[in-house]
Amino acid sequence: MATFSLGGSLDNELFAEAYDEFLEQYRLCESSIVDLEHSPEDAALLDDLFRTVHTVKANSSMLSFAPMVIILQELENVLDLVREGQIPFSDRAGDLVLLLMDKARDFMEQYHSAQQVEYDDALYESVKAGLQKLSMAPPEMVAPLLVNIIALVDPNTRQVPLEEKHWLDTFTEPSADLSFLYNMAQACEQRVGYWQGRTDRVVKLALAVNEAGGSPVDANALAASLFTHDIAMAFCQPLY
Repeated sequence: MATFSLGGSLDNELFAEAYDEFLEQYRLCESSIVDLEHSPEDAALLDDLFRTVHTVKANSSMLSFAPMVIILQELENVLDLVREGQIPFSDRAGDLVLLLMDKARDFMEQYHSAQQVEYDDALYESVKAGLQKLSMAPPEMVAPLLVNIIALVDPNTRQVPLEEKHWLDTFTEPSADLSFLYNMAQACEQRVGYWQGRTDRVVKLALAVNEAGGSPVDANALAASLFTHDIAMAFCQPLY
């Protein structure tokens, strides 16, 4: 733990104005995040959220609250990437913003009541490092890093487990057409009733063999042909 205090006295009127502004920005932040949960790609809402955090950081800098400025600057960098579309906005991203805004509120309130702040400097350094990693992370690492940072800030936060990657996604590129064929093949399995699981087993094996051989056949095309085969077989009369 560390104790933050300013060397000289802080003008009471200046702090009061900054404190009131922070509370207003906190409410705006909550409102933006609620709206973004329904429209996560809304550029105006993303800009609003970025500006809110930027304003809080600027006010913290004006007050010389150095520990919070460092964290908020890294958060601002992440939100800049979010509004540029490099990092998708998600419920976890919103949770992280609110948790860090809570830290900022606690910092402000402690100073308001005691003119000093007790804070976990090791935690702040870990969060700073986590946000820096997030800013440079490849797309597949964004969600796990968000989970890790949230757990650092508030270990008691209940988080929905990350969805396990479907086996098909490990071999193929995202494709709405391929997903459609896979779902239809699964429906045909249910209709026929006597080869449950066959499609998954055969396609997994074929894709694995193809990959082991250096992928001479396009994985999406291979999977699509096998799904189509099984869909067609479902309409054939069984030979008894």
